[in-house]
Amino acid sequence: MKKATLLTLVLLFATMNAFPQDVNGDFSMMNGIKVYRVWGDHYERGYAQGYLMSDEVLAGFDGMMLDFFYTYFARDYEQARQFYINNFTVEEKYTQEAMGIIDGIQASGGSLLSENLEREIDYIDILAYAATADLVIAPPGSGSPAGGNNFCSTLSSWGTATLGDPELNGGMVVLRNLDLPLGNDYSHEMYNLTIHYPEEEGELKWVQLSFVPGFISSPSAINEKGFAIFSNQANIFSNSNLNDLYPTQLSLRNCIEIEDGNSDGDYDLNDFVWQRDQHTYLYGSISTCVTPDSAIILEQNNSGGTQRTVSDNSVISENNLVATNHFRELFPSIACSRYSNITDSLNTNSNISIERSWDLMKGAAGNATSIQTIQFIPSTRTIKYSHVREDGGPSHLNDPAVFNLDYLLSQTPIAIAVMTTIVEDTLIASSLLSNPLANQVEVWARIINAENQVIDSTLMFDDGLHGDGEAGDYLFAAPITLHLPDGEYVLESQTYNLDSNYVHIAQASFTYESTVSVDEGQIPNQYGLEQNYPNPFNPSTTIRYGLPEASNVSLVVYDLRGNRVKTMESEHQSAGWYTVTWNGETTDGKTISTGIYFARLVAGQYSQVIKMLYLN
Repeated sequence: MKKATLLTLVLLFATMNAFPQDVNGDFSMMNGIKVYRVWGDHYERGYAQGYLMSDEVLAGFDGMMLDFFYTYFARDYEQARQFYINNFTVEEKYTQEAMGIIDGIQASGGSLLSENLEREIDYIDILAYAATADLVIAPPGSGSPAGGNNFCSTLSSWGTATLGDPELNGGMVVLRNLDLPLGNDYSHEMYNLTIHYPEEEGELKWVQLSFVPGFISSPSAINEKGFAIFSNQANIFSNSNLNDLYPTQLSLRNCIEIEDGNSDGDYDLNDFVWQRDQHTYLYGSISTCVTPDSAIILEQNNSGGTQRTVSDNSVISENNLVATNHFRELFPSIACSRYSNITDSLNTNSNISIERSWDLMKGAAGNATSIQTIQFIPSTRTIKYSHVREDGGPSHLNDPAVFNLDYLLSQTPIAIAVMTTIVEDTLIASSLLSNPLANQVEVWARIINAENQVIDSTLMFDDGLHGDGEAGDYLFAAPITLHLPDGEYVLESQTYNLDSNYVHIAQASFTYESTVSVDEGQIPNQYGLEQNYPNPFNPSTTIRYGLPEASNVSLVVYDLRGNRVKTMESEHQSAGWYTVTWNGETTDGKTISTGIYFARLVAGQYSQVIKMLYLN
């Protein structure tokens, strides 16, 4: 009877929407990387970023911008902010996007309070955030430029240089290392892909390869045309022209997001040059601009700009372009070990393959402070991406996550959460789906064992609403009778977009133990926190845990951003089984909103977390 009741509840909840419909965005893990998708106009995309990245935006603002770039936090930054107000001008669209981020954070229940500034941040701070590279060298500030001793590097190769690779066959391959000495001081969990789907005419879909959530500028970006831009610091910061300044890295975003900016009827590298020449900048930058079959390097600072092509190569042969911080045209270049290492390798062998591009830049240009390593192959629409490790290890030593650009830009349905609940010998497999374009879908559940073998598969029940012309988010669920040995397993949710044939895969692990009747008076052999029942739930759910010995017990519910929602237990308890019911309310008696929550049990040295889904 218990099993039948649970299935009824799951299928009832499956007919409910499970994500705020006014948020034009979603979040998922793809290949181990955080991926945010945002769509609509600039305000709507900003709102979605603020809503989905609420705590991360503030953490990045405090932890990266203020902690890393500013010496005396409030004093120096407030001076720089005022300098921004007095001297910078941006388009209204970016003001709207910044306002959207602030509104989205507020709507999510997140905090705007900066501990460093001792005040709430506003949209001006988001715009100043976008101009960080420029503001740290602004005349009134005493911030630190982004590491004068760091050496970001980019190698682009095509034409004669890649003809020997049958996969490239003369096509482009570009690899960039981005350096900042952030180490373990800045969480590896901040790194992400943010994918923009603009609705404005003349704007392109693009991927922002970000390590700063809510940062509307873009030092690394790739668009739907297969154009890319990667910016390095140029290390010259003198300035004399402070009139009508513009954030350097917003200009780079314009190159990627705006199609045919110069209105000549073509979208090509001339548009990148045109965008660069529209403004005056403080920051000195060296940017590699890439199309599927060519590349140029744009250099700029407060005095003006220039560009470099392969015809300007004096020591490197074939179609190879190298950009490093200290090799420049606007000012005399200075010693750059990275440039020397790369040129030595290329002069020994100028032929580049996809594999050699990665290995060469890993060996000759890898740096202890590399936080992102990105390779892009336009002909195959492949992005390889790695970022700084949890232990602070550099990005170029990691195996990259591999993405298909067309898949990332397709807005295909994705599972934003996968959940498991076991009742007796039945697994309730649930997949929370984001389907912004209301595509026709199939959702399959597969059980995978420790040897990575698929041992069961079933088509999950759906709510019957997909394909009705209404975009929305739905819960798909199915019962699976388990005939398994005890052990660790993975539930894999496969979402098939029947309109495009794209497949999204998401996983959740679970532990299966054969059903054994448990006497509530019996003393368990080990600590344990069971999955809540029912899950998803409304209005209440039951959480059960066991203590093999008397322990100090803490059972706390947290939201998706790590905020404490309610303390369920906090006391010393005797050995035995315990059952707690949560009615979906916060400590102050407010009903929680639809979303994912976590229950964490700490007892003695034992700690365990379960994921719960509340549907309102």
